Amino acid sequence: MRKSAIGIKHSEKVKQEMSTNRKGKSNPFFGKKHSHKSIELMKNAAKNRVKLPVPGIEVEVFDIEKNMSTIYNSIRKAATAMDTNVGNVLYWEKKMTMTISDTMKPFKDRYIITIRRN
Repeated sequence: MRKSAIGIKHSEKVKQEMSTNRKGKSNPFFGKKHSHKSIELMKNAAKNRVKLPVPGIEVEVFDIEKNMSTIYNSIRKAATAMDTNVGNVLYWEKKMTMTISDTMKPFKDRYIITIRRN
C-alpha cells in the first residue's frame, strides 16, 4: 500500500484541503502544551545531538605569484581563497583532466589547482 503511493503528487486543491483539515480543533495537539520536563528533554537532546562532519575534498592550490602551495580541506575554502566560486574550480578541474598538454594556462593566470579525490 505504501509503495503504491510513491511518485503521486497532490494537486494544490487537495493540499489546501489537507492543510485546512489539520488546523484548529482538528489538530490532535490543539489546546495542549508541552510540559516543562518535556521541553527540557527536547532542549538537552538538541544540545547533545552529534553532528558528524562530512569531510571535504582536499585541494592543493599553487600560487605562481607567491611561489607558495596551500592545501585546503574543501573545494569551497579553496574557491573562497582564490576569490571565485566552487563551480569555476570544478570546471577548471574537468578542463585540466580533459587536456593532455602540460602547457595548460593556470587558473586566473595565477593558480595551479590539484584536487585530491580518493
